[in-house]
Amino acid sequence: MNTNLPENPIPIYSVYPQKCAVIIDGGYWEKILESVGHPNIDLLKLSESLSKPAYRMRTYYFDGKHEARQSIHDQLEMLERFEVVLGDVVEREAKCPICNKTYKINEQKRVDVLIAVNLVHLASTKQVDTIVLIAGDRDFLPVVEVAKDAGVIVRLAYSGKGYSKVAPGLLKSADERIKLTKGFLQPFIFKDTVEKKIEKTDAKEIEDRLEIIHHVERSIKELIRTKSKRVINPSELSVHLKEQGIEFAGTLKNLLENTREKNILSIDKDHTCITLLNEKEAIELIYTGLKENEAVQYMFRILTDLIEKSETDLVSIHSLSATMYNENPNWKNEYNCPKRKAFTKLIEKANFVLNVTGESFQTGEVGFNSRLDCKKFIK
Repeated sequence: MNTNLPENPIPIYSVYPQKCAVIIDGGYWEKILESVGHPNIDLLKLSESLSKPAYRMRTYYFDGKHEARQSIHDQLEMLERFEVVLGDVVEREAKCPICNKTYKINEQKRVDVLIAVNLVHLASTKQVDTIVLIAGDRDFLPVVEVAKDAGVIVRLAYSGKGYSKVAPGLLKSADERIKLTKGFLQPFIFKDTVEKKIEKTDAKEIEDRLEIIHHVERSIKELIRTKSKRVINPSELSVHLKEQGIEFAGTLKNLLENTREKNILSIDKDHTCITLLNEKEAIELIYTGLKENEAVQYMFRILTDLIEKSETDLVSIHSLSATMYNENPNWKNEYNCPKRKAFTKLIEKANFVLNVTGESFQTGEVGFNSRLDCKKFIK
């Protein structure tokens, strides 16, 4: 027996892990901030906390090289043991999945590659024994596995909300996980910023602003209902507010940041889409605008009958169209529908409460949204 062992050996968890590196995907971090209301976060304090119980060796912040973010990058580089690594930014076209409008966005290039190279280098050279990764892209899954094989603990800091959701495979592969919720980030918000805002806002200003916000919320709900759309364009909302005589200081975007349930899709100022409702509530509200349309009611009744007779929740659009004609060959005239593409336009009008699959109406299928009870749409 070895008698040289100490009587009370130090537990391994008291000395391991010892050194940690924090790797931040700047694009993903911005999405997290957007999902929790754009708070001003102390990244140094957050990095130190995420690294515990290890010593934070360094934080690496990866982002695209863009003039609009230059001041942010400069500030980060002045923090203790912070390194900013910049990739390229290129402009590309994107389409909003809700309103189908095309707009231009800036997209990072080579940033993911730089992150992957840095992560593998830190792990393979044994510079650290823990890596905190703030990222959500599934492309990082292979390098996370490489780091784990090198004996490094990978701690994933992520968000599960909106566009900042993490890829399920990446979440599963991490050794440890920390969810960056609004409550978790609260202690890392710069206190002086919050205090200054409170000092400058008196009770009367708060009351007036809340009243305007309530007007905005009601206006959005009214527009969703009357226009039968899940989202609306800011220009529509602005016109609607002016018609009601509602005036406010600042920009509409700043005002919307204070709404309680807002969801702003797309960042481009000319093509932002707005809704204050979750999907189910939006669909139900839209339907209150559709239910007085007799043609929609007729289509829903036929669709309900077809679904009840079939073994699936979807039926072919061709079957729906043919059944509507067979039951009432004169339905287009009876319900004052346009003669050209009447059925297609009817589907388009009601597609917010439907599941429509296939590349076109001719090859697709249609059924009620699976999260909703189809009976509620029939009078």
